[in-house]
Amino acid sequence: MHKSDFITYSHASHMFSRKTRKAPPVVDEQQMEAVTIRRFGDAGVLEFIKIDQPEPRLHDVVVRVRAIGISPLDWKTREGVGLWSGDRALPGIPGWDVSGTVVACGRRVGEFEVGDEVFGLADFPTGGACAEFVRIPMDQVVKKPDSVDHAHAAAAPVGGLAAYQALFDLGRVGEGRRVLVHGAAGGVGHIAVQLAKAAGAEVVGTASQRNLEFIRSLGADEAIDYAAAHFERATRAVDVVVDTVGGEVTQRSLDVLARHGIVISFDGVSTPAGIGAHRVRTLHLRPDQYQLQRIAGHLAEGSLRTSITTVPGLHGIPDAHRISETGHVRGRVVITL
Repeated sequence: MHKSDFITYSHASHMFSRKTRKAPPVVDEQQMEAVTIRRFGDAGVLEFIKIDQPEPRLHDVVVRVRAIGISPLDWKTREGVGLWSGDRALPGIPGWDVSGTVVACGRRVGEFEVGDEVFGLADFPTGGACAEFVRIPMDQVVKKPDSVDHAHAAAAPVGGLAAYQALFDLGRVGEGRRVLVHGAAGGVGHIAVQLAKAAGAEVVGTASQRNLEFIRSLGADEAIDYAAAHFERATRAVDVVVDTVGGEVTQRSLDVLARHGIVISFDGVSTPAGIGAHRVRTLHLRPDQYQLQRIAGHLAEGSLRTSITTVPGLHGIPDAHRISETGHVRGRVVITL
């Protein structure tokens, strides 16, 4: 029984006389609350249910969830155009960005133990973070730095891996390269700016006017207001474009590329058909524990910091989806438990 439950039930018991006082209701500690999607649609399709807590398999850890990151991956999946599109059977528990405390380990788990604070992906691509407990393959989480709280850690896995894989797996970004990040204040973009700078690149970022100073504070060498200027005219040629926006921005990005430059778009971001196929690469996010460890290292040393908007409680998830859907979030929306 959680401490808060005990206080509630103890207080309620004083409402009865000694003769009629009832015992507090029994709480099944093997059950948990979770969010489920039974049909695709708007935020109204998110339902709250009680189900059994997960048990670890051989190579899994079970994590008590302390914070959940909400990204476009979440609400696009909820709409039926994300990770669960096609023939995936519903219902399912959404959520991929997670930070929390290990409460159980499978028999083949050697690198974690009960009590470890971890962050990472919640069984990608299956999901399951939007719950009080989640079962995760051990190679999809890493230990959380002590200097970073759960809320800021939960903002890092999806955005961090997407940025890392775009910059280094596809873009080969390093010392002296010029990188343009579209949506530089967003969940992926604000991490991409920092990782690119840490690698020695020169970074240009596009953002709204209100976020220009923010992306400069992250290390952007140039900050362009996308509403006030054409980025392709406001800066010189770049080697890599990290395109989190898509649409006509992808097309226009071809005009700012250096001779051997590439545009990196993301799975789920709309890209005009038939444009510069040899110069536009699409990133398909994948779990990678080594990369998560590198991200944890950047967080620990302070060369990476996440920006968050927090929403308290599991029942705040529908509102968190709606906030994320506006497209005007600085960094990541995070649910705190």
